[in-house]
Amino acid sequence: MEGLGTLCEDIPVCSSDLLQSLLEVMPPKQKSELVRMQAQLAEALVEELRDKLRFHSQLPYSLLGMFYGELCHGDEAKAKARDRAATDEYDFLVSKGLGDKIHRVAHVICGQPTECRKHIDLWCRSSGEKLKQFPLAYCTVLK
Repeated sequence: MEGLGTLCEDIPVCSSDLLQSLLEVMPPKQKSELVRMQAQLAEALVEELRDKLRFHSQLPYSLLGMFYGELCHGDEAKAKARDRAATDEYDFLVSKGLGDKIHRVAHVICGQPTECRKHIDLWCRSSGEKLKQFPLAYCTVLK
């Protein structure tokens, strides 16, 4: 969710030439009111975005991070790290007895005895191999 963090950092400081030129000629009282409203709007927008997109960092959606290495300019090491974080989260939740709270798709992909999980773990331990070289894991997560 690196992109979301960057977006949320940029929203409060974004502006335009038109807005800046209007603020320069505005009386101070109106200017301060507009700047205050702009800050409130930016804060509300950031909160809304984080709320709406939070599910991307939760199982099973967080598993999609494994495809980052398949993208143009993607990073295989980051993809494996994202996948390892997702599977570690799955293992942790199951070990704490919270398996019934996890989405069923995460069980299909990450469940310890599944072939998909075995292929995911093999891919994570491999060096230089693309996810596509592990078609069972690749296709299961795409479903």
